[in-house]
Amino acid sequence: MKLPRHASAHLRETLRVSAQRAELAAGLRAATATILPLVAAELLHRQAFTSMALGGWLAGFADPGGPYRARAQALLEFILVGSSAYVLGTLVGRFPAAGVLALFVVAFGASFARVLGASIGTIGNLSLLVFCIAAGAPADSVHTALMRGGLLAAGALGAAFLALALWPIHAYGPAREAVAEALRALADCARAVAEAAQSGDEKAWSKTLVARPKVRAALELARTALAEVHERRLRETPRAAALVSLVERAELSYGVLIALAEVLQSCAERGSPDLAAGARLHALAGLIDEAAKIPQGAAEPPAHLEASSAAAGDAAVLLERLAGHVRALLDQRAPLQLAGAPAFQPAAPPPLIALRSAFSWESLELRYALRMATAVAAGALVAHLLDLHRQYWVTVTIVIVLQPHAGATLRKGLSRVAGTMLGATAAALLAPLLHRPLVTVLVLFALAVAAIALRKKSYALYGLFVTPLFVLLAESSAAGGAHLVQVRIIDTLVGGAVAILAAYLMWPVWERDRVFAYIGSSLERSRDYLQAVFGNQGTHERQAARRALGLAHGNAEASFERFLAEPHELAQIEPMMVTLSQARRLGAASVGLSVLRAGDVSQVPAQVSARLTAALDELAASARERRVPAELGDLRALLPAEGPWRELLERVVRPIELLRSALARLNQPAPR
Repeated sequence: MKLPRHASAHLRETLRVSAQRAELAAGLRAATATILPLVAAELLHRQAFTSMALGGWLAGFADPGGPYRARAQALLEFILVGSSAYVLGTLVGRFPAAGVLALFVVAFGASFARVLGASIGTIGNLSLLVFCIAAGAPADSVHTALMRGGLLAAGALGAAFLALALWPIHAYGPAREAVAEALRALADCARAVAEAAQSGDEKAWSKTLVARPKVRAALELARTALAEVHERRLRETPRAAALVSLVERAELSYGVLIALAEVLQSCAERGSPDLAAGARLHALAGLIDEAAKIPQGAAEPPAHLEASSAAAGDAAVLLERLAGHVRALLDQRAPLQLAGAPAFQPAAPPPLIALRSAFSWESLELRYALRMATAVAAGALVAHLLDLHRQYWVTVTIVIVLQPHAGATLRKGLSRVAGTMLGATAAALLAPLLHRPLVTVLVLFALAVAAIALRKKSYALYGLFVTPLFVLLAESSAAGGAHLVQVRIIDTLVGGAVAILAAYLMWPVWERDRVFAYIGSSLERSRDYLQAVFGNQGTHERQAARRALGLAHGNAEASFERFLAEPHELAQIEPMMVTLSQARRLGAASVGLSVLRAGDVSQVPAQVSARLTAALDELAASARERRVPAELGDLRALLPAEGPWRELLERVVRPIELLRSALARLNQPAPR
């Protein structure tokens, strides 16, 4: 039987292994924080110490990484909120009816907290997991509940000590790493453009579209890390100023690279790829990689650049400009002044305003919180009625699997079930072999390391290792390992089924209803950036508009990926892909217009700039309103007959024409 296209896409996503590096250090740290309390439990014959192991394990997920203070704050919040949830859960778990009601209330509050930010949302989710586990293993007294909560806090505190003290991070460490990562992403993008320019292959050019959002995301993370350092210290330091200068120079380099990619792709499409430019760009990418070592303290990065290449025309101009930026990057060993640097991060709205604005039926966060609360309560009730063993495995599975979007929930559910089935089988095979405590500890330690190290590569792999870990770990005192394997599989299947049904039946949020708004926003930001270029605005204003454009492109492409995870019409895919790719091309062409002709952009006739921005207004409106855009007229007739402006403006007009065609096909009414 042939699977539907979206079903086969889910299956491929379940089996996909990411190219990200395994996080071995994080795995070792999490395993240490988890397994040491279990060793103490075994030596002291105190099973209550397993609460410490749980706290140590979950604290690793509460650590957001990045700026040092943000990590410490997040871990402290988890210790306080998580231990409180554990105490409350162990008390209300004694009363089934009250427990179901409490699950609903706690699940709603923990899920709705995500409107206050990603870190708080993660802490809320982890605290909900703690509450579900505690409610499934109720305490017989207040004293026992308080003791378990204290032990969980102690375990999380130990994990925080491991992460923040035994692995000390310099005050500038997270900022240095974030800046280095941004430069590495820039080098990867430059290398992808160079390889595409040399090969001329269409697939190679499509890879450059994947590399660009990674650069934007890395630059934004670097800005956030630097803003945190700047906020924490009352006076600016030379080191922070030098890091700031690296980021700003990387931002300028990225703008030139986008323009260069557009020029080189245009050459390839005309059948005359610029191989010399590709070779020079490949060499510059290697030097950017060397510049990425500067934030980490490289003593003497190479400062030699080839003087020129055989490239000609706009490509030669852009290559020379990019080479100048690379020279400046390699010269950043000396501290620089901070004066004139733009603001990094807009101030977040106050918590009460954020909560109030999200408290609307149109709010994705509100509907997700209600869906999560109802699903968790329903799962607990189903587990109770079916008299399932280890009922908290059902509710824990629901919390983990249920996502804000239906397609993402199905993918997470398939990954969870696949990993659990394989992991439970592994647990059944391992259980008879673990008779000696030392062997058991070593096996559990290895499973914990593997689970965390591979978590970002594949959630199914994470499930494969974490299932035997917790079957052998949390249930080590129970008899009948094979029975527990069967229980784990059944509980996971029930929880996964409840989560998927909730995602598809309870106030579902379909990405097909949202992706058009993201496309419209992307086109509006393209219009804003083009207006900034034609208006000859200052460097900082144009740079801010380009950042907003890059983020809008990234949001639209992420929405499209979620759209593909849902049932959809096949006819929508091609025009939507064209729309997204041409929006990127339009942005690149606009950057090229700014970089190559920033000084004399005022020479563009007002009629040309007005018509082009009006055309983008119409395209953005048609995307949001899901209608066929109006005819744009012959935009090429407005262009100069010859001269350098002709080719530059043609590169802007060409994607606008293709965008109009793609949006017309995308929004064409279906034949009756």
